[in-house]
Amino acid sequence: QKKENSIPQSIFKNKISYSWLLLVLAMLVSFFQSMNIAESIVTLNRWLIIYLLFIYFSIFLNKKPSLFINIVNITIIISVINVLWCIIAYYVVGAHVNPRNNLYLNGFYGNKNIFAAAILFKLPFLYYAFVFKKNWTKWFSLFLIFSLTFCLVILSARTSFLGLIMQLTLLFAFALFIALKLKKSKKIIFLSLIIISSALLGFVGGDRFLKYNFNRYCISSNIAQKYELTEDSYSVSNRFKSIEEGNSKGRLKIWKNTISIIKDNPIKGYGVGNHKLAIMKVEAPQKFNFIVSDHAHNDFLEMWSELGIFGLIIYLLFFASAFFLFIKTQWKTNISKTTRFI
Repeated sequence: QKKENSIPQSIFKNKISYSWLLLVLAMLVSFFQSMNIAESIVTLNRWLIIYLLFIYFSIFLNKKPSLFINIVNITIIISVINVLWCIIAYYVVGAHVNPRNNLYLNGFYGNKNIFAAAILFKLPFLYYAFVFKKNWTKWFSLFLIFSLTFCLVILSARTSFLGLIMQLTLLFAFALFIALKLKKSKKIIFLSLIIISSALLGFVGGDRFLKYNFNRYCISSNIAQKYELTEDSYSVSNRFKSIEEGNSKGRLKIWKNTISIIKDNPIKGYGVGNHKLAIMKVEAPQKFNFIVSDHAHNDFLEMWSELGIFGLIIYLLFFASAFFLFIKTQWKTNISKTTRFI
């Protein structure tokens, strides 16, 4: 009985958990370099909360695997809300008349980029639902995959496009591995192709949706002429072509400024949570209103600027440990299909 109630040591004694602890230690050490200790304490607290959530979820999923099914079901419900909100809000905020208003499609997440990231985060749970669920839930999950990718196009967030491509590539590679390397059923390949097709249809549908609304509403309102917009201005292909314009141009500038402060202190960094203070000396003279960026909009550059080169290496180790644990798990033959997919 005691053994059944004990927490598995593997939750704490694994490379991912060790990487977490090393990262927290690096953040504590960075306090000696902090420009503002209060900022460091607040940021460290956020990371500790994330780490504890990682531990808690690991324990809960280990003790009660059915919890994951509940998470999938909740994801389906929230996905429906996200889709409805995105499409309805598209017309409410007037993005059909002025495509630039898609900035207001925040989905209660703060801004459209976070909204897009939240959608992207839900998709793997829907992949799982389509592969393992039965009856109407299975096909409804597929419809939601189409709908959420449709919404990603409406939100027009480039990073989410790249994230989706990576997800689908990994999904197909996983399917090939299961079918060819482990000699399992090739049905998984067929299912993955259906998922990819649904996502691609969502992309095409979203692109057509934007062009229809542009020609139907935007042109007649003279907004297109005022801002020199065309029906392709917010298309998927054009969003990649115009990477050095608009918000992306601003981010490229922030990255350049971040690299500039890193060069001044590449080893020690400026202390966890202190990037926005360190970058003031570079950005403040560039802006008449002295408004500087809160973040580097690049986790790796921000980690380097705050924790120094050794902190960046530890942060990279976190991803490397997760990747190797994934590979190690996939190579096992005595685990369930559900566990392997998760």
